[in-house]
Amino acid sequence: MTIDTIDSDPQTSDGRRTFSRLAIAVALSVAALQACGGSSPTPPTTPTPPVTQPPPATTYSIAGQVVETLTRAPIAGARVESGAINATTDTNGRFTLSSTTQPPGTVGLTVSASGHRTRETNLTYPRAGEPVIDLTSTSAPFSEDFYNQLARNTYEAPGERTQLWRLSAAPRLYLKTTDETGKLVPPEVITVVTGALTDAVRLYSAGTFSAAIEQGTGTRPEEAGWINVEIRQTIPQGDYCGLATIGASPGWIQLRLERCGCGSVKVPAAVVLHEVGHALGFFHVSDRNSVMFPFNSGECRQQTLSALELTHVAVAYARPRANRDPDRDPANFAFFNPFQATPGWGGGPLPLKLPN
Repeated sequence: MTIDTIDSDPQTSDGRRTFSRLAIAVALSVAALQACGGSSPTPPTTPTPPVTQPPPATTYSIAGQVVETLTRAPIAGARVESGAINATTDTNGRFTLSSTTQPPGTVGLTVSASGHRTRETNLTYPRAGEPVIDLTSTSAPFSEDFYNQLARNTYEAPGERTQLWRLSAAPRLYLKTTDETGKLVPPEVITVVTGALTDAVRLYSAGTFSAAIEQGTGTRPEEAGWINVEIRQTIPQGDYCGLATIGASPGWIQLRLERCGCGSVKVPAAVVLHEVGHALGFFHVSDRNSVMFPFNSGECRQQTLSALELTHVAVAYARPRANRDPDRDPANFAFFNPFQATPGWGGGPLPLKLPN
């Protein structure tokens, strides 16, 4: 019997054809499987999102200037503080406080400089402009002792150091032209008193106010914003040259007729000046050369304020009413915020006594 065999030797031509056909069949099968979804698809590429930059931080700033009270000269090197934020003034006295936190409606400031009194004050935010904050030099002609006597009543009440009682608005004055008996006051007295009232309001307010004076024979009811001035034969509270309220609104002044005059001068101008000083917020001082010395000199010379008084009146009227020792503005005061102190009683009354 004859048996046919197939030569499987890969070196023979028939073997090569067999393996070639097998490789082609496998390749075709793989391609068919891929076309029919037989393998996992390639996932789509996710785009990279753009990088978002954070918005720039908002900066809030308060700029202003620091000057000296009397000379208005810029103060370099002053320190301005508001909480944890602070700045130092440049050679022109200018400063800028900056923060990334929006300031509250009222910003408290502490301002200090070598050789000057530290001041605590406030300003409103947003502001209508740049504040000019003044500090008072501790050098002459300023005297802490005289200022405290004149403006804070330490001559007669050393431990008191009262708030400032300076007026917040120009007063209107009513001059009664009859005495308490209804008798007309001599016209020459009215002339002296009217002139002295005019001068005194200007001097004791450091030029801030001018006098508006009305005259009449009747008694005017007390009213806020007014100071009633009477010329009397006697003062019920005592044997005084004059008597007045201190920085009160309404206020009043009593002037003694003839008792403290000399010759034909029945009410000396110096007496009027003294009492208007009280009415505009000032107290007695120990300096005998000052109008606010508590005893009448007995002389009828035309008198004006002493150099010490003029200096320290200007410092007091550079501050708001109710400023407290040593130099703290009231909480309801702020730069760029209309400030009107509540009318009311100031102090006193205090008398001008007869010569001692």
